[in-house]
Amino acid sequence: MHIPNTFTSEKTYSQCIEFNLATLKGLVEQLNGHLDNLKIKSSRVYQIEEALLENQNNAKLTNAPQEAIKVTYFDDFIAYTEAKKSYLDFYNHPGTTSKNTYRAAGFIQISIKDNIDDNLTVLINLCSQVNTQKKVIADLFKAVVTLDDDLFFDREKFFITYFPHLIKLQVTRQIRLINEGSISSIDFHWSSKTLSDKTNVTDMMQKIDRMTERLNKSADFSANIDLKVKSLGMTYKLLSMLPANVELRLRRPIPPQPSVNIRRANDKPINFTCPIPFILISDEIEVTGLKEFMPKSYKINSKYAVIDSSLNLYKLDCE
Repeated sequence: MHIPNTFTSEKTYSQCIEFNLATLKGLVEQLNGHLDNLKIKSSRVYQIEEALLENQNNAKLTNAPQEAIKVTYFDDFIAYTEAKKSYLDFYNHPGTTSKNTYRAAGFIQISIKDNIDDNLTVLINLCSQVNTQKKVIADLFKAVVTLDDDLFFDREKFFITYFPHLIKLQVTRQIRLINEGSISSIDFHWSSKTLSDKTNVTDMMQKIDRMTERLNKSADFSANIDLKVKSLGMTYKLLSMLPANVELRLRRPIPPQPSVNIRRANDKPINFTCPIPFILISDEIEVTGLKEFMPKSYKINSKYAVIDSSLNLYKLDCE
């Protein structure tokens, strides 16, 4: 199916997304089916509670007490089943939110000596096809939509309306495949940091205007619209009283991420975050499992004054 650079109606845009989601689902089902035909040496999955990860964000920025994040370890059979599920789980479940993306660090280990080369080649090709389709959909999610009569296209409202339970991040996450015969060990651990981006009063006021407009248009989808709009209005008023040249920062906390170091014989380690299980083609390895996330104590940075914690907006105080 040819994907145009721009769309002129929400209907054609939604149909294109639906077609490509179905294509991706079919490819992942092929991948999972092929995994069932291979000899699996081992599989590990560490399930993490998303709610606890979200709590760490707010606690880190406000210096509030942090909780230890517990992980659930699964045996080989359940881990293998959960890993395959994570590849195909693109939608929210009842009672969850759009931020509740699947988080299950781990791996599926495919033995080299116990599988024929052709089957391993098919596995590699299927992973490549899945990831190529994920890239197509990632670009499609950002496509230009020009409506008739110069109507404003509200992308957030569009996805709420047409794909209310879709987890776009989970759809576009690449499935990592490591094909290394010389791997000696795997070490699961936690990484955590906060990003700080510069912004200014004008840009933030324009952003609040856009947020307020979207909230007013999506009143049917939330019982807290009025409170959110009033809160944004208060922040807007506060910003309007600041000097135009004041330096603002968007201090965006990144949730504690399960990560992994893969060590190879006489070579540099491979390091990456591991929000979903990866596929490993290798034989004998040693594994250090993911432990509980133990909170660290963070000092309050006195040069940042909070303006709106819900927007992660701070004023840089250079005095």
